Amino acid sequence: MVATVVMQLVDEGRLRLDTKVDQVCPGLLPGHGDITIEQLLSHRSGLPDYVLPLAKQEQAMKLTVEQSFARRHTDHSLIRLALTEQVGKPGAAFRYANTNYLVLSQLLQKRTGQSISDLLTQRVFRKAGLKGTFYAKERWMPTNSLTEYYVEGPKVVGFRQNATLFGAAGAAVSTPDDLNRFMTSLMRGELTSKRSLEQMLRPRSATPMSYGLGVYSLPDPCYAAPKGKTPKGKGGTNASTRRVYGHNGTTYGTHSASVSTRDGRRAASASLTGRFFPPSDLTKQPMPDVAVAAALKALC
Repeated sequence: MVATVVMQLVDEGRLRLDTKVDQVCPGLLPGHGDITIEQLLSHRSGLPDYVLPLAKQEQAMKLTVEQSFARRHTDHSLIRLALTEQVGKPGAAFRYANTNYLVLSQLLQKRTGQSISDLLTQRVFRKAGLKGTFYAKERWMPTNSLTEYYVEGPKVVGFRQNATLFGAAGAAVSTPDDLNRFMTSLMRGELTSKRSLEQMLRPRSATPMSYGLGVYSLPDPCYAAPKGKTPKGKGGTNASTRRVYGHNGTTYGTHSASVSTRDGRRAASASLTGRFFPPSDLTKQPMPDVAVAAALKALC
């Protein structure tokens, strides 16, 4: 969703993919202001994720898990935390980092004079007809949300998570139906120009995933061939070239994923809650694939 707003500003000539951070927000990334918008969107900026240093900080403060989740954060404080880790070479290897979206949020707000909440509401939520989606600014999630919890051995612990923990990297609260509407609207070219959409879908890296600009792609699971045979789609099309596009999201208590075919005719989303981790170490979290698998299965 954030990437969509960025590409809308590119369409309007207010940003370029080669625009550097220092050209919009000088001093936001001291010593690293030559990182471009394209590198941020494709996670090839070299910026580390702030999650690891944040966890280290909270462990040093001897906070409980509940206390950690309840803390309020600002984009600037999280970006500063990320910069305490080693920054890689811009334009080199793919490394997913929530920090990239926080930086993009700052660029968008500086260039437009609007909050990221207003930008997403006006340019994405309303435009795509998402009636159950909003950008979380309050401390707590709505009472009708899926309940966040973690599992430690035989114990299941529910908690409330401060929405500012992820900011523009994950503070959009939505429903599976709305995620499908968003993906369908995006793929049909209703949110950006055709040229910008193609830029979003064009992969900039092949490992560990085929990632474009705020979107990754996977083989379409609905066209898998029996072992030893070449998959064929309608009209003899080689199904190995068929891709689906989307993204997944993870907080400390939720998982979500949304995928769509290129023509927007099929879309599926999945949301679920629950994480397994010891409260003593919040940093060793495997990337969840259960939500992605559920969405891919539903797609067929």
